[in-house]
Amino acid sequence: MQAVKELQEYGYTFTVHDGKIHYKFMGPGKLDESRVMPLLEQIRDNKAAAMSYLLAGQAKGPVRSNNIRFMPQVQEQAAALVDAIRGKALSLGWKPEQLDELQHGLRIWLPCRIGTVTLQAIEIQTLYPDGKSRGSLHHYNMQTDQPWIKRMGAG
Repeated sequence: MQAVKELQEYGYTFTVHDGKIHYKFMGPGKLDESRVMPLLEQIRDNKAAAMSYLLAGQAKGPVRSNNIRFMPQVQEQAAALVDAIRGKALSLGWKPEQLDELQHGLRIWLPCRIGTVTLQAIEIQTLYPDGKSRGSLHHYNMQTDQPWIKRMGAG
């Protein structure tokens, strides 16, 4: 279904659950309602065809049905963010598998950007679709000492 394809390319994800189509904008940048609303109306007007299309697995990428799968552009954005700080993080003592874990977690926080990178933590600055800051999270390196963890000595 063309409306679903266009919305996915624009940055929408779709979930099919209990006979309903759920959608969410996950793309970068600002939402253009004049472009999106006619496509959403087409999906509403042709719900049966849209459901068949989504459930048949013909749609590219972000269709989810109880297990989470992310559209390719989200995976690429998360990979690009981690790749941008990979050298610095590795030189500070982060392990490659920890950065892979960070990349996996970033997919749910997009849009975001990476802030401060230290041995103890990597700051994730979450953003609204229009680019305004939502706040910060931290991905902690649990393989190094953290000031908020008190280690008990062996007995």
